[in-house]
Amino acid sequence: MKKILILGGGLSGLAAGIRALELGYIPTIIEKNEYAGGLCTSYVRNGSINDLCIHYLLGIGNEPMKEIYKHFGCLNNASIIKLPYLFRFYYFDKTITVSRDLNQFKNELLSYAEIEDIKEVKRFIKYIKNMEYFPMIAKKSTEIMTRFEYILTGMSYLKHMPSYSKISRVSIEEYANRFKSDILKSFILSFMPKSFSIVYLIGLIAKFVTGNADILNISSKDFSYNVLDKYLSLGGKILYNEEVLKLEYNDNKISKVITKNNSFTDFDFVINAIPLNYFYNNILDEKYRTDLVYKEINDLDNNKILSSFIVFFEVKKEYSHQIPHYFILNNKNNIDVAGNINPSIGFRSYDYIHNSDNTITISAIVDQDYKNYSFWEELKYKSTYEQYKNDKAKELILMLEERFSFLHGLIEISDIITPLSFNKWGNVLYGGYLSNLSTKTSTRGIFEVKSSYVSNLYHAGQMVYMIGGIVGALINGKFAVEVIDYHNKKSR
Repeated sequence: MKKILILGGGLSGLAAGIRALELGYIPTIIEKNEYAGGLCTSYVRNGSINDLCIHYLLGIGNEPMKEIYKHFGCLNNASIIKLPYLFRFYYFDKTITVSRDLNQFKNELLSYAEIEDIKEVKRFIKYIKNMEYFPMIAKKSTEIMTRFEYILTGMSYLKHMPSYSKISRVSIEEYANRFKSDILKSFILSFMPKSFSIVYLIGLIAKFVTGNADILNISSKDFSYNVLDKYLSLGGKILYNEEVLKLEYNDNKISKVITKNNSFTDFDFVINAIPLNYFYNNILDEKYRTDLVYKEINDLDNNKILSSFIVFFEVKKEYSHQIPHYFILNNKNNIDVAGNINPSIGFRSYDYIHNSDNTITISAIVDQDYKNYSFWEELKYKSTYEQYKNDKAKELILMLEERFSFLHGLIEISDIITPLSFNKWGNVLYGGYLSNLSTKTSTRGIFEVKSSYVSNLYHAGQMVYMIGGIVGALINGKFAVEVIDYHNKKSR
């Protein structure tokens, strides 16, 4: 039986391990941390469960992706929580709620619209309707599709393309400027950084209204460990504290993988499930890089990363029913974090995850990008680092107290996370837990699974397929092994 060495024990590496076992291979996963799951994790601090990953689980309702979740064990011992609304946006004394009832949502937008905005509001709703059931996944990697399968896959996207082509090259900022109403402009700008494509917001709302963007009643770590349990139950092997440092090659093949503690030579194939930008920039020898991939993953002005400054707060559980599960506050006090003054700041209440001390966790999520990373790097080595983080957390507390007066004096800081934390945990470039996100000027495509220059190297990870996050991680882990199996059988 052929052996596969999988670099990285995040969701993609675990999915690859499961698929490898199913197809008759012997996988070994090596992971840099003491735990599996990569950045799809959570941790306990002072009795508070602080969750770092899952905001919405896409495709969880009636789409093919739900079968993928089931296949990899993601939904074991978990229940789907059907959210009453996607998020709530507060703008001074006004509120916009993204409800599951699209007509209700439309009427709320129209209630704030100027006369000149009415047509654009109706177009916005039409874009959402046209993006409903937009296919997130293909049945197999395009690298191993037959011509007929490729045509069928393309045809499944056809009915969505008129809307997609109109909005995919429009930035959030540009789309916001189509509205005259200040609250409608601010609402559009509230969800993601302004340079990102508006397709992200429209696509997410479309998934939500069709019942395909909800959450589970478990933490992100529990979600990842469900996949780990499936892998181990099939006989899989995982080794921890094995950070990959270097590769050695022989005849355009990887012959040795060197980690901090060991070296590995007993394998036929290598799957890279380490973040692609880190792998290309720090591990893969320069002569084996694919120029197009290298260029795109490092073009951070056009293919964006997303990181965050996150503060976790604790409040008494008795107040949970008064706090929206996900809400966005207009940044009217111009809170500046690392040189960024975001127009709005998002908050999430984890009332479905029970802390041990009768509290719930609320997180404040302040968007950061690669330009902010140097600020945190320089500050880290100064005596003011902790003070700066705590000062910003206190500003966010005041923001919460102003909106929810019943929380005055009752909010405690549990922990504070910066982009440096994501880089430390996941080896992600500039702390970008999501990478290569589309803008109007993106050149982003689907990256290669089988390396063009290293014959036994295959790529997984959330960045390979165009949709990232949990969906991309699981699918790309699955695809990497299936591409190996295709070429292995073809060579016999």
